[in-house]
Amino acid sequence: MKKLNKEIYDKAKALNEWILSQQEVKEFQRLEKYIKEHDELHQLEESLKTMQQEIVNKKHAGEDTKELIEIYQKRHKQFLIFLEIRILEQVKL
Repeated sequence: MKKLNKEIYDKAKALNEWILSQQEVKEFQRLEKYIKEHDELHQLEESLKTMQQEIVNKKHAGEDTKELIEIYQKRHKQFLIFLEIRILEQVKL
């Protein structure tokens, strides 16, 4: 049984290393770090997460979420634009 656990561990570790080496994952990690380092972006991201939770809770309660989803989509788009602008500003420096 220990041999099987070791084999599974080794395969899981190799898979994890492969995933972490992918360009998409590296880009995600870079953006995640950038957001956390910039308080304004981090706060916007947290407010979006809160809205997501509100949407889930309202859907679970059977409440109408159409208006909340529209607001969320607009704010999410604004967040992405703001993030892109901040990154472009940093590149110019």
